[in-house]
Amino acid sequence: QVSGHKALEDLGSLMLRVNAHAIRTYFLLKSDNTVHPPEIVRNHVTGIFFDNKVYYNTWFLDEVYAIHGIQMIPVSPINELARTSHFVEQEWNDILAHEPIVAAPNSNVSWLSLLLVNAATVDPMDSLRRLKNATMDDGLTLSWALYNAATRCRDGVVIKGEITTELEIVIVI
Repeated sequence: QVSGHKALEDLGSLMLRVNAHAIRTYFLLKSDNTVHPPEIVRNHVTGIFFDNKVYYNTWFLDEVYAIHGIQMIPVSPINELARTSHFVEQEWNDILAHEPIVAAPNSNVSWLSLLLVNAATVDPMDSLRRLKNATMDDGLTLSWALYNAATRCRDGVVIKGEITTELEIVIVI
């Protein structure tokens, strides 16, 4: 739209959609995925994807929340093209909701902030409530997390409520 060239806009849209489809097919796996074997599909994410091998892990941490959380970075509204509400619901209900950092009432693991932004698709009010006091991931601010969580609702969900937070600004001269 910026350039005024409709063909260029259409090409960009096509490229985004093809990439999102590839991500949904090969990396973010709904239960009905037929590309990968069932023992991989049940994890909902591939983890490390080699040329001919899928390794449900990361190179930096062996925790399930990290294997899933790394697939959520960077937090951005564009993520919904690949992380559809149906996928997020399956991933959350089958795996992430049972993770100790999610189940613990006062978890201070920074990965939780990423999981909660993502989970806002499934349960927006609980995610927004918990995000207010969550330890933020190093690359995530509270305001960006709250904005993304508040705008990540699945179709037909109406949110009524109020979120308040205090902001302290320190100027060092």
